[in-house]
Amino acid sequence: MRGIATHDADPEVRRGALYRAGEMYLEIDDITESIAAFRDYANTYPMPVDLLLESMQHLDQLYQRINDEPSRRLWLAKKIELADRQGSSASDRMKFLAAEAQFVFAGDARRDFDMVALTNPLKKSLQLKTAALKKTVGAFEKVSGYGVQQFATAANFQIADLYAALSRSVLDSARPAGLSDLELEQYEILLEEQAYPFEEQAIALHEINAQRSWSGVYDEWVQRSFAALKTLNPGRFDREELEVSYVQTIH
Repeated sequence: MRGIATHDADPEVRRGALYRAGEMYLEIDDITESIAAFRDYANTYPMPVDLLLESMQHLDQLYQRINDEPSRRLWLAKKIELADRQGSSASDRMKFLAAEAQFVFAGDARRDFDMVALTNPLKKSLQLKTAALKKTVGAFEKVSGYGVQQFATAANFQIADLYAALSRSVLDSARPAGLSDLELEQYEILLEEQAYPFEEQAIALHEINAQRSWSGVYDEWVQRSFAALKTLNPGRFDREELEVSYVQTIH
C-alpha cells in the first residue's frame, strides 16, 4: 500500500493509498509505521479537510499511546490551527476535536498557574500569579469559544475554580516576619480585602454554570459548580435548594 502511495501516477490514488496504509498499520498495531503514514499524509495533503483532520487525530492518539507528549502536542496544536482557519465553516467534529485539544493546553496553563507560589513580598508574587491567571483564563475561554457544550461547562468550571484558587492562595500566603499582633491583624484584613473580589468572581462564574441546569444541562461540571457554590458560601447557597430548582425546571 505504501508503494502505491508513492509510485502510482494518479495523485488521488496515491493520497487514498497513503491514508489507507495508515489505517492498515493501525489495524495490525504497528504504531511506528502507522505514525509514519499518517504523518506523511497530514504533511502532504491539505484536502479533503475531513481526512486531514482525521490523520491529525490518529497522530494525537498514537503519540499518546507511546507517551510522546511533545509530538502529541504538536498535532494537538495543528488540530486547533485547522479549526481556526476554517472559522465558521468548521464542522461540528472539527470544533469538538479543537475544543478537546485546547482543553489539554488549558490544563497545562492551569498547572503552571498552580506552580506560582505567593511569597513575600506579596505584591510582586501576586503580580506573577495574576499574570498566570490571565493566561490560563484566556486558554479556557478559547475552549468555550468552540461552542461545544461539554467543554464549555468544563471550561467555565475551571475558570471559576481558578479565581477560587487565587482567593485561597492569597488568604494562605506567608505572613511577613516581625509583625506585632496589631500589625498582623491589620495584615490579615488586607489579605481578606485582596481575596474577596476573586472569591466573588468565582461564585459568579459557578452560578452561570449552575444556571445551565435551567435549560436541562446537568453534566459533571454543572454538578461540580453546585458543590463549589455550597463550599464557597454555605450560608448563601444550599445544595438541596439548588438541586430542587433544577428538578422543578425539568419536570
